Amino acid sequence: MTIGGTQSYALGGYLGSELEQILPVVSDILDPQRRQSVAEVLAIDTSGSMGACHCAEGSNGMPAAGNRSMGGINKTDISRAGAARAIEALSDRDEIGVLAVNTSERWVIDLQQLPAEEVVTSGLRSLHPTDNGTDLSRSLSESAAALRESNAALKHIILFTAGFTDAPVLTDL
Repeated sequence: MTIGGTQSYALGGYLGSELEQILPVVSDILDPQRRQSVAEVLAIDTSGSMGACHCAEGSNGMPAAGNRSMGGINKTDISRAGAARAIEALSDRDEIGVLAVNTSERWVIDLQQLPAEEVVTSGLRSLHPTDNGTDLSRSLSESAAALRESNAALKHIILFTAGFTDAPVLTDL
């Protein structure tokens, strides 16, 4: 038995899932009157700790010698895959921006109406771990500032990070 309301399946992330296939419901919002516009900034950590395998041991998350050959997936690749899935869920009228974050920030894709797939793919492929640390305070402020300029009804910052920061995150978004 499954129970859901008029808004639960789309928001629950069931689009394309096995549950959606067996239920007599569609998880996408088909009524354009009910679909609100979305603007998202995906802030993706590109510091050194993101080059480590997701299964790496150690307290600082930095790649150990030979760690990349252990067969695991590095955190940058996991972030790219997560970002791609988040972008796939957007409609043509939504906005997306991708911000590479370490001790500085760099727009990989400026906040804009959903660009062509090639632009998204190229932007995500340009994300690589650096030797820098992570300072999220300016990055989150810059993401919020970009979203303030958007006319979208719903605005989100999605942060992909290993969680290791060089400075405390104290910011007034």
